[in-house]
This record gives sequence, structure tokens and C-alpha cells, in this order.
Amino acid sequence: MAVYRTNAIGSWSERMSKDESYVYNYFSKMLISLDAIDSHTNGKYTSEFDVIRKKLCYIMCINPIFSAEKRKKIYLENKDRFGLTRKSLWHLIFKNQKLSALVFNARNYFLN
Repeated sequence: MAVYRTNAIGSWSERMSKDESYVYNYFSKMLISLDAIDSHTNGKYTSEFDVIRKKLCYIMCINPIFSAEKRKKIYLENKDRFGLTRKSLWHLIFKNQKLSALVFNARNYFLN
């Protein structure tokens, strides 16, 4: 059996919404894990893992928990992974912190 705790202090959900270093470490470890799994499978699923890597990097780029400077740094480190649409959206969203929060929360609402 499982229980879903809402508004629990110290929960994973709370930390993911408030602790920048925790979120950054989480996503960084996800990317490292994907690389390890890809290596373990001898690159058999590289194209599938690349899709996930792109999504994770883009989520980091638009995540309003990160400072604008950190999001810009993440974007610049990963912009080669993105197509024209995501690059354009990032520039639009990056310029407006409120729009960034709205898009990020809407994405979470519709995808979860």
C-alpha cells in the first residue's frame, strides 16, 4: 500500500519546488544515470536516451527554481541538443520570469 502525502515538510515534492541545489543535483544525476545505462547497453538505445536527455536539459533551462544566471548557463551548455523551436521558446521564456513559471507549471499540470 502507498500513501500520498500532501504538503509534507521535507518531502521530495517540497524540496523539488524550493531547493535549487537539490533540483540541480537530481537532474544532473538523472543525466549521469542515462549515460551509464546507455553505456551498459552498448549504445543500443542511444537515440531514445537522447530524447530523454533533451527533455531533462530543457526542463532545467525553464525551471523557475533556478536563478536566471543558472538557467542561462544550463542553456548555453546544452543548446546544441535543442531544435529551433525549443531555442526560440527558451529565449522567449528566459526574458520573462513570470512566463517561465507559468509555462513550467502548465507543463507539469498537463504532463503529470
